[in-house]
Amino acid sequence: MPRFSSVPFRFSPVTLERQNQRFDLILRGVRHIGCSYEGHVFFGNPEADEATERNPSNGYAASFYVFGHGDCYGAPGHCEPARARQAYDMTPPPASLPLEVHVNITEGIIRAAESTEADELTLTIVPVANRTAPTLDVDENRLMEITGRVSIVAYA
Repeated sequence: MPRFSSVPFRFSPVTLERQNQRFDLILRGVRHIGCSYEGHVFFGNPEADEATERNPSNGYAASFYVFGHGDCYGAPGHCEPARARQAYDMTPPPASLPLEVHVNITEGIIRAAESTEADELTLTIVPVANRTAPTLDVDENRLMEITGRVSIVAYA
């Protein structure tokens, strides 16, 4: 099963001095051709998987949802977005362009930073497919594809 697991990164409760501070996880280049899924975000639990309970003791921080548009039935490359467009091209961009997903992780990252004795955390994202439709074919290898940057942004 595909999942994203970061290398340990430094995050100390000292960085939480400001009130009303917000932290967002930003995923750039999220592919949404294929089936829909829910992404579970964990801190400090690199072994998290689909069966891991979503509770604070397991490092659970938040969830996000990607509405998949089904598989591409065109010729190879049909659903891949064009690399460049002409200046005079007025057609709307294709619906298959990768998404940018923002997830509010404020409570989860603060809880994780305060509960760990080290000043390092790991970020793990586990995709969980919607398997309720009897005719749904889930390609486990392409369930969650992130082609861009994954970052944590702080707002004060």
